[in-house]
Amino acid sequence: MPLVGVGDVVWVDRDLDGIQDAGEPGLAGVTVELLDKDSNPIPASSATTSSWFGSVAARSTTTGVDGSYFFDGLLPGEYRVRFTLPSGYRYTTAAAGIDRTVDSNAAADLVNPLLGLSPVFTVAAEATGLTVADSDVVTDALFVNPSVDAGAVPLVGVSSTVWIDANRNGVQDVGERVMAGVLVELLDKDGNPAKDADGNTVGPVTTGADGRYLFDTLLPGEYRLRFTLPVGYSFTAPTEGSDGSKDSNVVADPRNPRTGVTGIFAIAASSDGDTSTESDPTTGARFINFTVGAGVVQVGELPPTGSEPTPIALLATLLGLLGLSGMVIGRRRRRLSAAR
Repeated sequence: MPLVGVGDVVWVDRDLDGIQDAGEPGLAGVTVELLDKDSNPIPASSATTSSWFGSVAARSTTTGVDGSYFFDGLLPGEYRVRFTLPSGYRYTTAAAGIDRTVDSNAAADLVNPLLGLSPVFTVAAEATGLTVADSDVVTDALFVNPSVDAGAVPLVGVSSTVWIDANRNGVQDVGERVMAGVLVELLDKDGNPAKDADGNTVGPVTTGADGRYLFDTLLPGEYRLRFTLPVGYSFTAPTEGSDGSKDSNVVADPRNPRTGVTGIFAIAASSDGDTSTESDPTTGARFINFTVGAGVVQVGELPPTGSEPTPIALLATLLGLLGLSGMVIGRRRRRLSAAR
């Protein structure tokens, strides 16, 4: 009886269509386990015959730098494969499209979203169906099923700052203070409450002492943000200047200037455009859009015209106005006396 094998690729589905498109990269470091058709572990090749009874370690491997894996030296039959993704990923839609060689075969576990299990598949003793002849002289297998793969979607996030626009130029300048306690809500592109990667509605957050907010563990896509400011503040002019990372992105509600909503923005599944690679290991996101900030101004506050007036200057101005008023009143009295 000829020996057979199974192997394919775990790949990053950047456009979330469930199809392995040209240019989508492989994902290294994914644990892959070989199971029988009843989801029991297939023991490692060094296991004794008695290892088939009771608890045994599954035959497992990890994907290489190109995302590929391979199990060699198997008997023809029916099998399943279980994948374990690194943190910061979820599985794409399984069995999308009509081409079974480029779809994803892993259905996510309902309890642990990092686990994904393929359906039962066959590795035949001849080239038939999805089994093909193996031309690799390094392997023991004469036939291989090269179609059992998994598409992974990186988790993303959005984070930026609410800042006080002291000079009201619509740009976050060096030294301008940040604002804590601002309510921030994440919306989908249609203005509805957004959901996270596991389908849960995302609740509001408030900016911290550093003025920052963070929404984590999202799927790549298009979103909006709504900000609600404390009493006495409104939003500065949006999209000023040429640096999109330092402008304000919020348009104030004309009916309630303390509330404002951003335009639609994208968070990509790669470092692209306004999306950057996330280096903070405490977040669940692999990529984050750091550019969606909000500048605020105090309501009724006059824009600065140079240096701030000192108390002495204000007092001198007041006395000058009072003196001028006294002179005007005195002149009117003298004119009235002369007229009589």
